[in-house]
Amino acid sequence: MILEDLGWNPERAAAFTSCADRGFVPARVARQDRGGFTVWSIDGLFPAVLAGRLRRMSVDEVNMVAVGDWVAIDQRGGTRTIQDVLPRSSTCIRKSAGAITSAQIIAANVDWLLLVNGLDGDFEPRRIERYLAFAWNSGAAPVIVLNKSDLCADVARHVVAVEDIAIGRRVGRLILEDAAARIAYHRRHNTESKVCHTRTMRRRLENSDIDLDRIRTCLESNFALYC
Repeated sequence: MILEDLGWNPERAAAFTSCADRGFVPARVARQDRGGFTVWSIDGLFPAVLAGRLRRMSVDEVNMVAVGDWVAIDQRGGTRTIQDVLPRSSTCIRKSAGAITSAQIIAANVDWLLLVNGLDGDFEPRRIERYLAFAWNSGAAPVIVLNKSDLCADVARHVVAVEDIAIGRRVGRLILEDAAARIAYHRRHNTESKVCHTRTMRRRLENSDIDLDRIRTCLESNFALYC
């Protein structure tokens, strides 16, 4: 595993210097469970627990370690322990459900938030605006994705509506017909389930001829995409 593939960069390396001096190694939180965490490091995917000091400091959900966090792992002693958390570049927070509402972290250190909206009859600009407000408040860069354009008789009108929201930002087109056809084929011929699970989709996309650099360029240069 290469840390750069997970979002490691010079700024995070600089912030990690003091942790490295204490013999810790960097990792990124991939999953949060009630009893612990699963993290990625250069050694692969493995379970980790929260140090007692951090548990006592985490008095609310916002201060808790979350999926996406970069953490310092102590691998000595036989148990991988999360000893510290690096500063976050973005934090996606929502209100938790229940009689008493509180802040709940969905994910941390997200570069882009893809706001997917279908053009198959459920297009609602006001909802997109709410999603945009959520994205801007998180610190991540929002990208509106209008999919199912093949089911829409007037794509141009919907693109204009998004351009009004985008306030002069570009609305580009991302063409993924080959990927969509390939995934649809595997869905139809999946004997275990009709749902194409995230891990399966990722594996098939990695083995396909999709130009991921082109997709990254689209994300960086456009405020909204339709496909």
